[in-house]
Amino acid sequence: MPQELQLDLKLLTVIFRSFESIKDVLKEDVKQYDLNITEFGTLEYLYHKGPSPISVIGNKVLLAKSSMSYVIEQLKQKGFIEWIKDDYDHRKRIVGLTEFGEKMINDAFVKHLEVIDKIFSVLSLDDKNNLIRDLKKIGFYAKGLLQ
Repeated sequence: MPQELQLDLKLLTVIFRSFESIKDVLKEDVKQYDLNITEFGTLEYLYHKGPSPISVIGNKVLLAKSSMSYVIEQLKQKGFIEWIKDDYDHRKRIVGLTEFGEKMINDAFVKHLEVIDKIFSVLSLDDKNNLIRDLKKIGFYAKGLLQ
């Protein structure tokens, strides 16, 4: 096998393992709120973007509509979210944070940011910017291969 191909395989393995390690740390962090990573991501999205249709939230947290409905129902049962009527289209299902949900995610998000900062503290500012640039380059190129 050519040396460059071996390096490509090693790079792919390192990316996947790094992602899994980061995901494990974040899963452990959100577990203290009795949430999974998708539920936390949903609350975080609503906290930053405001009330939204399920389909929009699902696209942002990368979850299928059927799975997103389950997540929404779980968060509703926990008292974090509620259904909001759309004044223009009564068929639309809009989801928003309850007062309880907003307080919880507001407090949790600050602590969550500290965990994220700790994960990436091994990198300098230049390292972070270069990594963002390089990963975007790979991602956009890979996506283009599908077209």
